[in-house]
Amino acid sequence: MKEEDLRKKLQKDGETIEIPESLKPDRIQNRLEQSARKKQRTWVKVIAGAAALMLVVGSGFLLSQTKGKDSDSYGELYQTLQELTSQQNSLIDNRIMDKAEVGVPESAARTFSEDESAKESFSDTNIQVEGVDEGDIVKTDGEYLYVLDRDYVSVSIVKAKAGKMKTCSVIPLDSQLTAQELYVEGDRLSVTGTRQAEKGGVETIVRTYDMKDRQKPEHMGTVAQSGELHTSRMEGGYLYIFSNYYPDLPESRNKTDQYVPLVNGETIKMPEIIVPENPQTPQYLVMTAIDLTKPDRASDRKSVLSSGDTFYVSQKHIYAASDRSQDGKDTEIRKFSYKDGKIQYQTTGKVKGYFNDSFSMDEYKGNLRLVTTLNGASGSTYNNVYVLDENMKVTGSILKLAKDERIYSARFLQDRGYFVTYRQTDPLFSVDLSDPANPKILGALKIPGFSEYLHFYGKDRLLGIGQAADENAVTSGVKLSMFDISDPSQVKEESTVIIKDTFDAEVLSNHRAVMIDPEKNIFGFAASGRKGAGYYIYRYENGFKQVFKEPVGNNCYDIRGLYIGDVFYLVQMNQIRSYQLPDFRKIDLLNI
Repeated sequence: MKEEDLRKKLQKDGETIEIPESLKPDRIQNRLEQSARKKQRTWVKVIAGAAALMLVVGSGFLLSQTKGKDSDSYGELYQTLQELTSQQNSLIDNRIMDKAEVGVPESAARTFSEDESAKESFSDTNIQVEGVDEGDIVKTDGEYLYVLDRDYVSVSIVKAKAGKMKTCSVIPLDSQLTAQELYVEGDRLSVTGTRQAEKGGVETIVRTYDMKDRQKPEHMGTVAQSGELHTSRMEGGYLYIFSNYYPDLPESRNKTDQYVPLVNGETIKMPEIIVPENPQTPQYLVMTAIDLTKPDRASDRKSVLSSGDTFYVSQKHIYAASDRSQDGKDTEIRKFSYKDGKIQYQTTGKVKGYFNDSFSMDEYKGNLRLVTTLNGASGSTYNNVYVLDENMKVTGSILKLAKDERIYSARFLQDRGYFVTYRQTDPLFSVDLSDPANPKILGALKIPGFSEYLHFYGKDRLLGIGQAADENAVTSGVKLSMFDISDPSQVKEESTVIIKDTFDAEVLSNHRAVMIDPEKNIFGFAASGRKGAGYYIYRYENGFKQVFKEPVGNNCYDIRGLYIGDVFYLVQMNQIRSYQLPDFRKIDLLNI
């Protein structure tokens, strides 16, 4: 039977099957040039078993809920991994498979006022989507500072009151853990990272602590899942963890714990593993949800026989993109819904090209808007704009933009999108996305240099942080640009400044490294150059005004700034300094 006929038959048959409730659908030039990271997608394949319930979902993808013995149900999965491993080994002498990056709207420096009578307003991690928290090395709840020391593998809890600081406790972590980030939710503190697994390979670890008594935090539970931590999010009291697992295929298919992803030592069952019909690599994307009130177990788990390269998480959906295909042209994007610790596969879409980072995607009114860079067969590059509907079908697109350039940054706001491409000059494109079937380029402002991070700064302004560069693409320092976007068809560079003696800044590759609050008209980050590194804070008043600069050694990485009320805290891994706002008079210094 032809594939299309089979699809139609399965769709028709699927309508008569009663679906269980649990199955219903509901990251030099300037750094290294990002290599093409894509993967082809077709239909999601059914894992065959003696008896299987097949569910036809909206876009024609199939999921299976296998009934029977686990040792039997993993048979075809083992065979598929064998074939993929063989294919990969045959290519190993010709190409090196790059690993996925370890991760990376408007009010991202969030201001809280949970109890105005008890807590002052404060800033926290610069995030992409309001309400969807992201892990970082420093957190605050308005009363305490929580600092992850990756070198000494510990977390310091520091009482911060009116700029005066005192260490309450230090949580020692597993010395074998490569700690990456932390989260704070009320009296819960969670640390994520990667360590060597007992049976070989690596595993992602989430350790959660009860901090009702900040002097004596207690370990509540640990969740371990196969693979290297890629990124994570927190929403509604649940942590969502995404890892990439590369199994070492055993000789026997019966050793399932060596080639099937594990969560707390247990293999993920077949109904929770999705296998594309034409998988491209012998690896898994592993996803878990963790209820922070019960942090010793996963409330849900899903896995896909595929890479997870770029993630975008909206308030309702997880979009996992596999953009490392062998031909370097196609990206498949899998859409999952999530709520209250439950993850449900929805559908999959495909576009041409690869993503710069998570900011290349944005969900609005049910549609997914995105921008990609395509490596053409001729050696040229092109850039594309796509709009996909809720079923991940392309409704509109703009193709072949800015030949021989690639996307360096992007930002979306309601019906508008802005993105930067670069080769010798920096075109800032503005896009009208009000009609999902007919996106339109409104303007393209060409200026020297390029912005690697964009942030809306008030109603009609867009802040760009990037690199100054001449016509030969030779960079000359970290550059700030403020764009007037009041007329999207006539975007103007209103003001610009090049920070003297700088050439690098973590914010250029990690948006969480910037403290930014447009309402308070303040933003700051660390940058480094030939004279060392410093932390810089700016306001914008008819141009950029530097209001603070403080030396921070030679390295501009793993340094954070934040405020609690009228006090600014400058946090490094070995010390914290506090300053009175607005004059930045030094208050205190605490070695940690």
